[in-house]
Amino acid sequence: MNLSCCIYIRVSDEKQTRGASLIDQERTCRDFAERAGYKVATVYRDDGRSAWKDDLRHRPAFERMLAAARSPRRPFSAVVVFKLDRFARKARIYHTYRYELERAGVDLFSATEPNEASAAGRLSSGMLAEFAEFYSAQLSERIKASHQGKIARGEWVGDVPFG
Repeated sequence: MNLSCCIYIRVSDEKQTRGASLIDQERTCRDFAERAGYKVATVYRDDGRSAWKDDLRHRPAFERMLAAARSPRRPFSAVVVFKLDRFARKARIYHTYRYELERAGVDLFSATEPNEASAAGRLSSGMLAEFAEFYSAQLSERIKASHQGKIARGEWVGDVPFG
């Protein structure tokens, strides 16, 4: 049995790549893998890449991870993410690619959320995917409302122009 895993980490905004978030995500995933008895084969990292978009070309490391999972000489038997929302921000995307991993014989684990391989575990993971989508949609609504308020007050929206 292949007890190797890969780690997939991601942040949505280029500004976040300068902080400790990716380092912290990787450390937490490595700790989880070690406790679960997995050897980390590789780390896939998408810096400043949203998991909301349907087009996976936007997340090249995620695409490479899926390709490796599909390959006949698959180098890992599990994918470890910090949270399921690092994997996908839309429930449809989450379910599509979780199913694809499952068909390839690859497990998906969250280092910080429930991971039971049971009916209840699958239900809770599915609910977490729905919550991730809800949070992203709600955040988008709040940002748009904030921008509309600024526009109504005659304030600048977006980055201040340089020059």
